Amino acid sequence: MTPEGIIVEQKSVRVKKGVVTDIFKLGNPVRNGIWKITAHFKENSYKNFTADFEVKEYRLPSFDVSLITDKSFFYADDESFSVKIKA
Repeated sequence: MTPEGIIVEQKSVRVKKGVVTDIFKLGNPVRNGIWKITAHFKENSYKNFTADFEVKEYRLPSFDVSLITDKSFFYADDESFSVKIKA
């Protein structure tokens, strides 16, 4: 169910050992907000099981990368140098 309370899909599925695995498409473009999944067994249709989940705009995670050296400068003919990378 969308954040506005609109049912986008209904289906009957078979339960194996109390678990259902399925794919539900949210549409394109998808609406941001709190969505809801509701399920019930035909034998107990008066009892609903509900889970809410939030859909947000994807944002790339930000992070910093630092290079730490044991010297403040290097010569072009240095055979080696040490660098620690901190992320």
